Amino acid sequence: MLPLRPDKRYNLCRALAECANMNLTHCVVEKMREAVSGQPYHRGRQIRSTQKQREYLESRYLADQNPTLKEYIEMARETNMELQRVKTWFQNRRAR
Repeated sequence: MLPLRPDKRYNLCRALAECANMNLTHCVVEKMREAVSGQPYHRGRQIRSTQKQREYLESRYLADQNPTLKEYIEMARETNMELQRVKTWFQNRRAR
C-alpha cells in the first residue's frame, strides 16, 4: 500500500496520482483519499429506478442499443433521471 507522508507537500492529488499508476481499485483509491484528507468517504444512498422508468428504458433499448447523446438527453428528461444514470443503465444493459 502507498505510504502516507506527514509533510504538507505530499498532497491528495499526488497520492491519488500514485494510486492510479499502481492500478488500484476504486475502493482502495477511496480509502486512500479518506486517509489523506481525514474525511470519511460517503458514496451516498443508492437510487433505484422505478418500474415505469425501467420499462421505458427497456423499450428504448429494444429499439436502439446505442442511442445518440441527443436521445440520451431526451430519455433522461422523459424519465426524470440524471443523464449519467441513463447512460449507465444502457451500459449495464448491454453488458448483460
